Amino acid sequence: MKKLLFLTAALILGVSVVSYAALIDLGMATGSGELKMFEIYNAMYSTGFTNNDQLEALEVDLAIGGGKYKSNSGTVGLVARYASAPVTLRYYDSGGDHDLDPALVNLAGGSALYAPPVITFYTVTGTEEFGMWGLTSAGKFYSEKSLNADGKYHFLVLSTPDPKKFLIGFEDRSAGADWDYNDFVFETYNIFATPEPTSMLLLGMGALGLLGLKRKKA
Repeated sequence: MKKLLFLTAALILGVSVVSYAALIDLGMATGSGELKMFEIYNAMYSTGFTNNDQLEALEVDLAIGGGKYKSNSGTVGLVARYASAPVTLRYYDSGGDHDLDPALVNLAGGSALYAPPVITFYTVTGTEEFGMWGLTSAGKFYSEKSLNADGKYHFLVLSTPDPKKFLIGFEDRSAGADWDYNDFVFETYNIFATPEPTSMLLLGMGALGLLGLKRKKA
């Protein structure tokens, strides 16, 4: 059964809008019948992107710990929107990897956006830092690239028209990867952005003000 995971959040995510060359070069190749990342974004937010390159203007950097979230006491929140491959999402913190029961999300994959929501929660306390990791048939990949054996980004973070939401895409393999980041796509909710003061783009403006803007690739 297709699942949509919904967690209500009171989380502060340390992010800044990328104001330099893209961290990630989104691929356009996908598996047969899969939606491309820009198609997923358009379906969710009624935007008019025509290719993945345009999404790079919306890319944000997980500034804390190179890929960790930082929270005040509160509840982590996310909504699983799309999965093109079997994925199990869990989290890690200073104590190591954690197996949640149930996992944050465990999806079998499909070709359409998921509905209706299934509600679950994960509460963090104090100013704890934590990250996410995805488990697939190809291995385990972290939101913090320094923990990945290939040293690559496996979590893509995009701003959305709502400054309290971010869209995150996951790449499920290294060898033979297409780097389309559509293997698992989810939103984070009720997150308050903390942009760098010197950022050239304001995260609070959201995606609509950035339509058609294409940043030069690294």
